[in-house]
Amino acid sequence: MALAATAVSAAGAAPAAAAADSQLLKATYINHVSYQVADYAKTHDFYANLFGMKVTEDDGKQCRLTFGYNILIARTRPSGTPKVDHIAYMQTGTRAKRKWKRN
Repeated sequence: MALAATAVSAAGAAPAAAAADSQLLKATYINHVSYQVADYAKTHDFYANLFGMKVTEDDGKQCRLTFGYNILIARTRPSGTPKVDHIAYMQTGTRAKRKWKRN
């Protein structure tokens, strides 16, 4: 199961409470990073040509680049100012999943 986290939601987590909760989700790896950029085509070329990432989807507005089990999603942002939109983590913990779905 992939969970998406933003800087806003991550900043609200309380470290002391997290340490005390034995039912927390355990992140096993990053599933994908969604990145908004000024020109997705330039980002596409940069990562594909420099790092050898494989382009698995490209619809003319955004693309998915894969490397190992990870995915980088690059899409053009209307304002042109680049930003990380979200990061999705793969995680374990059945009880924690049910708890997360209820919230």
